[in-house]
Amino acid sequence: MQNEQEKLLNQIISIDESMKTVTTVDFGIGKKLLFVTINSSTYMRALALTQTPDQNIHAEPETTGWIDEFEGGAVLLDIGANVGTFSVYAAVVKKARVYAFEPSSPNFFLLNRNIQLNNINGLVTPFPIALSDESKIDSFICQAWKSAAAETRRARTRIGYCRNELRRSSKVR
Repeated sequence: MQNEQEKLLNQIISIDESMKTVTTVDFGIGKKLLFVTINSSTYMRALALTQTPDQNIHAEPETTGWIDEFEGGAVLLDIGANVGTFSVYAAVVKKARVYAFEPSSPNFFLLNRNIQLNNINGLVTPFPIALSDESKIDSFICQAWKSAAAETRRARTRIGYCRNELRRSSKVR
């Protein structure tokens, strides 16, 4: 019994310590972004902002390039925000007003933590819901409940479609 309790206590301490692990992404233009990086996925998502797809599978230079075209104070709907990589980027770099939608509870927790770390509570409003092209209440099935995971069975196509449509739009209406 004592051994099991010690093991559990060590796991709790490990989780607590991992929540203090923060990665700074420096763009060299006076803008630094902070991200909680509790595992390799969250670390790679943070680094993806400054890397290309051949360096990092999470890199989306077309998304950061699109955000770079925003005028100050633009509005961004980040559908499937994950841990908030692009929400934080848009809010800090372009002072965009962001509405971030993320249904996965582990990712939503980290999204909120990243908002707090970057002191952008007034710019980013997180919502713990999935969006769809239909107006209804439905189940949301996540294949993996680990932080920074993005695979879902039911919502993947709809969320991907919405995000791609937003990317193609030159202006948010």
